[in-house]
Amino acid sequence: MQRLWGFLAAVLKEGLVGLNAALGWFGSAVLMAGLVAGLVVPVVVSLSYWLTVAVVLALLLAVVVTGAYRVWDKADKEKDQAVEAAKNAGGFKVISIEGNPHFSNNEMRITTNIGTPPSVVRPEPMPSAPEERCKLRDDLLVVAASIDEALSTWGERREAVAEQLGIPADQFMDQLPRIREMREQRSSQAEGRYNADCRPGVLEVCQRARAFGFWDDDIERCYDTQLGAGAQVVARELRRLAAQIPV
Repeated sequence: MQRLWGFLAAVLKEGLVGLNAALGWFGSAVLMAGLVAGLVVPVVVSLSYWLTVAVVLALLLAVVVTGAYRVWDKADKEKDQAVEAAKNAGGFKVISIEGNPHFSNNEMRITTNIGTPPSVVRPEPMPSAPEERCKLRDDLLVVAASIDEALSTWGERREAVAEQLGIPADQFMDQLPRIREMREQRSSQAEGRYNADCRPGVLEVCQRARAFGFWDDDIERCYDTQLGAGAQVVARELRRLAAQIPV
């Protein structure tokens, strides 16, 4: 209710400002005095009571409509200025979600995307010898293979988990809670192996690749993930990066 009264007060204020701008201070003073005295125009004295009320209401409506328009116009311009300022400032890309809806510890990365993202300025790459590039490529492939091994039990099909537990097909639905629990446990263990055994190597080899200039936005978005879903993407991106390194 307080906001409503504030809006109405702003409307009346802006309406009177608009009326003053249209008629000038002198005209507004004469008009207001005429309204109070019942002498808006000489013929008012000869008008009926209801017609006088209609004229006053019409003037009040004109004030309200003018004020409402001015309030809306000011808010619209402020919105346009804010959007333009945000566009000029730039933004970052994208809403990306990593993880699996069946697991509780999902990783979510949300950044705003207003206007054109600013260009990423990377340092000049270090010069590299053929032997260094060859070693970098081999290390990328070794790390990718280690990720595959660490994640061998991540996100397994429920049927595969049931088979490992020795559950016959006719009992699959009855044993589904047990299967899900085991699947989540094995996936959690795989993520733990990745973070303990593979992630340090991923960060190190990615730092070298960046230093030598073999880097792009795709690997930038995923290389530091801590989740199994993201780690699978990291393995694929490391292989792609290795294939682009000239030796």
